[in-house]
Amino acid sequence: MIQGLQPGTEYTITINPIFGDVEGPVVSRKATTVASSTVQMLKVSEISINSALVSWDSVAGATGYRVAWGPTPEFFGKDRPHQLALNKSTTAYKLRNLAYDTEYVISLYVLFGSMEGPGITTSARTSPLGYVSNFKVMSHTSTSLSIGWSATAAATKFKVTWSPVGAEKENQVAKTQYLSSKVLTYRIDHLLPNTLYKVSVQAVFSKTEGPEVTLTHRTASSGDFNPIRTIQDLRIIDTGINSLKLSWKRLPGVTHYKISWVPFNGGLETSQLVAAETDSFTIPKLKESTTYTICMSAVIRGMEGSPTLLTAKTLDLPKVTEFTVQEAAETSVLLAWRAVPGASMYLLTWRLSSASDLSQELLSAASRSYRVMGLSAKEMYLFSIRPVFGDTEGPETALFGQTVGPHRDSPAPTTPVISTELDMMRSTSVSPSNVGTTPLLLPTSTKLPPTPEAPLSATDVSALLTTVPGPICGKLKADIGFLVDESSSIGQSNFNKVKDFLFRIVSYFPKIGPEGTQVAVAQYNEEPRAAFYFNQHRDRNSALKAIKELRYTGGNTRTGRGITYMLKELFQSSKGMRPDFPHMMVLVTDGQSQDDVLPPARVAHALGIRIIAVGVSGADPIELNSILLQQNLQNVFYVSTFDDFPHILRELIEVICSDPQPSGAQLPSGEVARHEADKQLPFGDIENKPHIPDPSSAEPQIQREEKACGPWCLKVRISSLMTAQGTTFQRNIDH
Repeated sequence: MIQGLQPGTEYTITINPIFGDVEGPVVSRKATTVASSTVQMLKVSEISINSALVSWDSVAGATGYRVAWGPTPEFFGKDRPHQLALNKSTTAYKLRNLAYDTEYVISLYVLFGSMEGPGITTSARTSPLGYVSNFKVMSHTSTSLSIGWSATAAATKFKVTWSPVGAEKENQVAKTQYLSSKVLTYRIDHLLPNTLYKVSVQAVFSKTEGPEVTLTHRTASSGDFNPIRTIQDLRIIDTGINSLKLSWKRLPGVTHYKISWVPFNGGLETSQLVAAETDSFTIPKLKESTTYTICMSAVIRGMEGSPTLLTAKTLDLPKVTEFTVQEAAETSVLLAWRAVPGASMYLLTWRLSSASDLSQELLSAASRSYRVMGLSAKEMYLFSIRPVFGDTEGPETALFGQTVGPHRDSPAPTTPVISTELDMMRSTSVSPSNVGTTPLLLPTSTKLPPTPEAPLSATDVSALLTTVPGPICGKLKADIGFLVDESSSIGQSNFNKVKDFLFRIVSYFPKIGPEGTQVAVAQYNEEPRAAFYFNQHRDRNSALKAIKELRYTGGNTRTGRGITYMLKELFQSSKGMRPDFPHMMVLVTDGQSQDDVLPPARVAHALGIRIIAVGVSGADPIELNSILLQQNLQNVFYVSTFDDFPHILRELIEVICSDPQPSGAQLPSGEVARHEADKQLPFGDIENKPHIPDPSSAEPQIQREEKACGPWCLKVRISSLMTAQGTTFQRNIDH
């Protein structure tokens, strides 16, 4: 290494070997030293609480650079020294993961091969934690101040504090408001006119508050506020999925316009100052299908006039159309759909119609069809698809499709038995809980007479679904009240299956309302309550939505009290019940009642209300038969688990829709009979077992031909006979 040379100077270097006293041949070369071996300019910029950008000018002949940084002695312990080698083409580097509010020494060295030239050093200090910048008053009135500031990295919320300034006001307590970290503007209301206020804002990081930034500003006097004119001709001229474009008539003399917007149902309010020469503005980054309240006011030298209000709704995200089942095989289904413009991908989900476990697949934007593999044979599935726009999921489109059974003669795929497109209600996310209650719009079927030896399965029923035209419940006009057990033995998961069961039943009625079938729902434990009455829902969609929104509470099983509540609170003309139409009560319960069910059941039959009982799991068959007064036992259904509801759905619908006339003896219906029932059965006194006259004593028994009973109720009859003969009845029936 030859040292002590001058920069930017040409030198001749000569070398020759020496052998003893004899010199060998001479070899010479010329070389020029570099003009400078150090960086002339080292700059630090873009300083934040945890980063800084270091940049420098390049050095000719350098093979690389070494940058080193660490805290100054005053800040030892807040960070440790670091260094990094960079290639010769690099002239800037961003230092990351720095400690906040810390001074750093930053040095840069030039590398020449394995040698290192002299370094250049500078220093910089990171911003303090939670430093709020650009804090200002955007506008003011005689009673308000509108303030704004810039976002602060890593802040979890902002704290705004204000109080009046003045000797006579020093004793007033300062007021404080905590805001979300996403809120960058705030309007302080209910201030005094012509008063100087001290306002401060500071960022909050978890439980640590950052430094306070303060300003003072005076509200306008009451007389100064009136002359500012309000905005004229404010209107929406363009509506988008995520934007709304405003236009207005410009006002003379204003210095700015202030525009604020907030979701109509509540949320974060955002404000923007717009230049005076502007007569239109596009509000960006809005949420789709959302109504916003928009306020606009004129600002003159910081003083704000009265706002003009406007409401507008953004467009819905587009949904997938023409979603169909193209082909169904034994273990697969081919789905197809029309492309949605602007979609970045598609989210496809599927599940068994009787289960809640979901499978899903993300498909590219170019996808127009997809074959779902690995399905079970002869099963009904719910398929749904929604377009995805960046991070936002669009509305859902769904349909049902069924796989075919094992092929013996012909392996060719067949068209599924059911493929009905449904316009599903929108949801923020796909989850088993909200997909589990989905309408099932099935075709019709003939009566399927079951036998004790071979009970029909859901797939057996599905195989015959296309044999009879027209909906089997299309002409039914009746008032149907559902009484749903919500005791603690059911649990939330099984209650979701109960809701799904009710949803499917109501889906069979094409016309819900005064001109067709009316439905009402009550839930019971020890305290019954109405979910909705007969006159609340006049179309099927609103009724299905109400069923999806049923809430589970738990409690005891008091079925007698529940039936009484139905009679006195739901089956009333004031609640929409039509006196001249058939009346039905569908009971769904999973356990033995803790009170007496017979007195209210007798009153229900006396009023001409036809009862259909559905027992599940621990329900008592003898009790269900007694609720029907041991008559028309084809109206009693039983399943061993909540997952088995689909197995009885078809036959239950036939029972409901095939004979809408009330069964057994009838007494005059209407308010007279109900008043009599009120006298005989005071609500809440079921446990006291008041005497209720047997309906058969009121008038002769009307004999009806008893219909074919399902396999379970046949077992109940046999067991009942055995009980009468002194044989113990087994309640755990093998369904």
